[in-house]
Amino acid sequence: MYKYIFPVTLFAFLLACGHQKNTTKNNNQPPLWRPSNQKPAPDPNLNIESRPDYHASETRETDLLHTTLHVRFDWTKKRMHGKATISARPYFYPTSFLKLDARGMEINRVAMLMRDVTNPVKLVADTINLKYVYDGKVLMIDLGRQYTRTESYMVFIDYLSKPDELADVGGSAAITEDKGLYFINPNADPKDSLLHPRQIWTQGETQSNCVWMPTIDRPNQKMTSEIYITTEDKYITLSNGLLYDQKKNADGTRTDHWRMDLPHAPYLVMMAVGQFTIIKDK
Repeated sequence: MYKYIFPVTLFAFLLACGHQKNTTKNNNQPPLWRPSNQKPAPDPNLNIESRPDYHASETRETDLLHTTLHVRFDWTKKRMHGKATISARPYFYPTSFLKLDARGMEINRVAMLMRDVTNPVKLVADTINLKYVYDGKVLMIDLGRQYTRTESYMVFIDYLSKPDELADVGGSAAITEDKGLYFINPNADPKDSLLHPRQIWTQGETQSNCVWMPTIDRPNQKMTSEIYITTEDKYITLSNGLLYDQKKNADGTRTDHWRMDLPHAPYLVMMAVGQFTIIKDK
């Protein structure tokens, strides 16, 4: 019985080799192995020039966690006074710097908010001023020491937003200006509010919110946020999430506190101020 095994096996092997040889020859397929210095022949059916440009996601160096904003407006000068508290941590590699997008602002102060050693959730009154470099577009902050990805920190920034004084407003076919923050009829007569209503609103898509809030203005960032909007008591405000509370101030203004607890991209942060009508669901 065993004497027939070798001839049968040899016959099957020769038959397989012949089938593979004929298949390769008939289908004109390239060999499976190619010398390392030999490049594959270009495919005439593949037009490289017609393929769209590849746009990779932005490299993440910092992980934004939460942004708190306190804002008030100067209608006449079309400016916004802002105070931002940004909670962040290194995304992966240790770093001692925080790089933020901040277009056309005046930076008044940058500081590190310190926590109570006995209660990590509580912030103490003392802060440490931080060194920074600002070129009108990017705010580079020296954190004072190196942080790892398991350590978070809170940076405070006092700034002035001047959207109508930008040297380059950019834009696209859909949105002709990317100044982010818009003052509508800022100097209109209050008696003419029906024909020329005064409004403030934002347009952040896709990278325009950095005109009025220092942030990492990239769609692949995700954070929670809250905004304290101070304006005249006659105006209605609108922002992301829920309206937590409203506080009337001694100077005739009102501060509305909006909070969004679901992580979202920075360009989705919005606010609007105007004499709107509130209609509630029954």
